[in-house]
Amino acid sequence: ANSSKTGSLDLTSRVQYDTNPNLTFGTPTGELTVSERADFNVTSETRTQRFDLSGGGSARYTFAGGAGGTFDFVRPDVNLRYSNDVKNAGVQATARYLTTDVVGFYDIDPSAVTIIVADPGTITNWGGSVSADFGRNAPASFNFGLSYNKDDVNGTADPTLYDSSSAAVNAGASLRFSPVTQGDVQLRHQIYDADDAASTRTQTSTVDVSVSHELKSALTLTGNLGYLTRDITVLGTSSQRSGFQAGLRVDQARPAGGVFGRIAYDGTGPSDRTSLTLGGSVQMPAADISGSVTAANVTGSGLELIGAASYSQQLVDGSVRFGVNQAFTTNQNDQEILTTRLNFQFLKNVTSSSDLNVSLNYTRSEDAGAGSYPTQNRATLGAAYNHALTPDWNMSVGYNHRLYSDDSSRADSDSVYLSLSRNVQFSF
Repeated sequence: ANSSKTGSLDLTSRVQYDTNPNLTFGTPTGELTVSERADFNVTSETRTQRFDLSGGGSARYTFAGGAGGTFDFVRPDVNLRYSNDVKNAGVQATARYLTTDVVGFYDIDPSAVTIIVADPGTITNWGGSVSADFGRNAPASFNFGLSYNKDDVNGTADPTLYDSSSAAVNAGASLRFSPVTQGDVQLRHQIYDADDAASTRTQTSTVDVSVSHELKSALTLTGNLGYLTRDITVLGTSSQRSGFQAGLRVDQARPAGGVFGRIAYDGTGPSDRTSLTLGGSVQMPAADISGSVTAANVTGSGLELIGAASYSQQLVDGSVRFGVNQAFTTNQNDQEILTTRLNFQFLKNVTSSSDLNVSLNYTRSEDAGAGSYPTQNRATLGAAYNHALTPDWNMSVGYNHRLYSDDSSRADSDSVYLSLSRNVQFSF
């Protein structure tokens, strides 16, 4: 079979001064860092198979508090991805490894933050997954999956940070009853172990059945029914909680978007929730808008309102994006959490080879039940000027302000940086 092998190498030299790199409370110590980072990616692809290997690391020299400089190698990471797809089936496998500071680990993808952390420690995250599916074009198809995740923390000052691991197995089937009706069954079992003071161990099993049916007038009706069982062991004492979840959703496609409504019941958490959600989206030639609002009646808390909205527009000389989202989650310690995320980005092309990028990321987590989960806020405001010196050389200069606060304390950080990077593409 014909195959292609390509790769890239990114080299970045960076000078940065940060007044509080670890967002610590009290009187922080500023740091001046000079670093050289190398990132690589290699891809081998045939008609049915694809293999990706990427990774990198930084050599860093740090000056802090007037003391002598220190040299270290930071943020090494390796990522592997393999897929093999044939006409009616496929297999995928992934593996990853990363060591970085705790603050940097939760900065990787601010939109996916579920725990807000400010701490001087380091974390090593590694894991992998294997999945397979069969019968893609048949009336009945099946899927299977295994995954593992491990977090090792070192030198942390926060007692809520500890080593933990999780393993999960899932299996499912999809049945096409007719051209307009489809059913799905999904089974999942997860084991979570934490090396905390209580030696927490959680085993969660879920089963979910759903049926979707396409009606006239571009309407789709989807119903689901699920059941969850969770066994929690704390200090050697076990307890069990179980419950049902069910929902009914109606979607209507429109020529330039769509609308939907959903009524749901969730009895799988510490509190029972009955909710009604209404939402929609509009696509215009240069802009996209979407939004939803949810009213939830929560046992012991009464009525709660949450929402989500997003807006993006392509401008003549740039773009603007905005998004806000609120969601209820239950963590492995059986705490109910309300997470609010806000993201804003403005990009303006100054010239054909330069641009100005301004961004804001904000995340807030707070208790959503009768528990004691702390209120935490995390925000990053950034501005950067980027200029392409040549087709493969780029210069950036920027400023970031970061904020972390909880129920009793607040930490701020200001940083400025200058970086010079080069991207090299090759094939073999």
